[in-house]
Order: sequence, then structure tokens, then C-alpha cells
Amino acid sequence: MKRNLKIQFFVVFMAVIVALFNLTPQVIANDDKGSTASIPIAMATDNNYVVPTLVSIVSASENANPATMLRFYIMVTSDFSEENKSKVQKLNEDLANCEITLIDMGDAFKDFEKILN
Repeated sequence: MKRNLKIQFFVVFMAVIVALFNLTPQVIANDDKGSTASIPIAMATDNNYVVPTLVSIVSASENANPATMLRFYIMVTSDFSEENKSKVQKLNEDLANCEITLIDMGDAFKDFEKILN
């Protein structure tokens, strides 16, 4: 439970950082619909929290303006399983208004618990 709280804290922290540096959505050209907003969203997960992360992505996709492209950048640990990568890839293929990119952070988070304590 404590680990999930730390991950949730980190996800919220990264979302705030993204919001501070990108307060307005980018507008990208779209051939037949005029223009489309593109919103980058940073998240972090590990093998223990991948299902809630995917549920969050589906919820955002279903509640977003259809003309908005959601670009998810998900930071994952080095031990992120192939099964979970496949789940993310499947979701990426199924959601037309989302683009999901996994970012392997290696061991960048190995001392993260020490920071929060």
C-alpha cells in the first residue's frame, strides 16, 4: 500500500511538472479536420501498478474531446515485464485518440523510497 502511494505521488508530481512547462496544448495540423489539440501526459508505473495506469489512460481517452490527441509518456522500471509491455501496446493500438510511449528509466528510481522517507 505504501509503495502504491509513493507511485501515485510521483505520477501527480510529474503531471504538475508537465503542466508547468506546457500550460497550453500544442495545436497540430490535421488534413481533414482542421486542427487538433495535442496534450502530452507524463506517467510512471511498475509491474505492480500497470492496471490502474491503463485504466487511467482509458478513462482519459473516453472523456477527452474526440479532436484531442493524448500523448502519454510512461516511465517504467527496468524490470517492466514483456506481458505488461504487450498490454500497453494493445491499448495503444485500440485507442484512436491516444499515443502511448514507454520510457525505460533503468534503475533511476532505485533510491526513490529513500527520498520520500
